[in-house]
Parts: sequence; C-alpha cells; structure tokens
Amino acid sequence: VGGFFLFKSLRDAEPSPLQTGKTIELALLPQGGSGESGTATLTDMDGKLKVTLTVNGEPVGVSQPAHIHAGSCESLGSPRYTLTDASGGSSETELAGVSVDQLLGELPLAINVHKSTQEAGVYVACGNLIAPGAPVVTTSVDIATSTATTTGTATSTKATTTTEL
Repeated sequence: VGGFFLFKSLRDAEPSPLQTGKTIELALLPQGGSGESGTATLTDMDGKLKVTLTVNGEPVGVSQPAHIHAGSCESLGSPRYTLTDASGGSSETELAGVSVDQLLGELPLAINVHKSTQEAGVYVACGNLIAPGAPVVTTSVDIATSTATTTGTATSTKATTTTEL
C-alpha cells in the first residue's frame, strides 16, 4: 500500500507535457529617435518558443519586420530568427525546436524591430537578451541599465529596464 502511494505521488509530480517552461521579458528601447518602445516576452511552450512583441508609438497601418539578431543593440549582427511582423502594435511568433535555454546559450542576441518592409535598414526599437542576473548597460536615445532577475515560483526569468536621465 505504501509503495502505491509513493508511486502515485512521484507520478503526480511529473510535469505535464503541455506545461510551460521558462519566460524572459525584456524592454524594447527606442532607436534613432523613433519614439517606439515596448516589450518582448519569450516563453517555452511545449517544444516551441513563443515570442510576443508589444510595440508602443508604432505608425498606424505599417507592418514592421522583427528579428532576433546575433550581437547586441549597439552592434547588431545578422538575423538569427525571423519573427512575425509587428502590426497594430503587436506580434506573436512560435519558433519550433527553440527554447529559452537555447537562446541563452547563443548570447549575445538582441530583438530588433525595423521601421517597415521598405525601410528595413532603419531600426526603431531594440532590446538585448541577457542572462538572468547579468547587469548590462544598453544605449539608445537615453542611457538605460538592464538587469535580469528571476521571478515567480516556476522556472522563469524577467529582464527589466529602467531609464536614467
């Protein structure tokens, strides 16, 4: 009888295959005086990485390409992952076979939003992906300091950004 309850408690403690994993949230800071800013949330979801972008101050009726780039906002490399274009201030992408841990292993990376498809060389918002607990100084129009912290009871990280004037 005791063995049954031990087995049942161990079985019940196993994670559900649909259980979400880690989450990183980071600020997207304005680039080139665009006035556009926002957040990017990256969440492990059943073998996929869900990337949700929220952009404030975006132009109405314009589709804005977004990518996860190699490098940092200060020195962007080539795009590593293409995200769904931001339209109406938001975007949601699912990347199969990618995880938060995989991205953290590929650092430095940055999420970058472009002005439009026609002006993809103009960057309007960007945020550096950083490892939990690692302080990073990011530059845009203002100097900003980013610090990643662990939040919640689940395995999650949250990068927060404050702007110092």
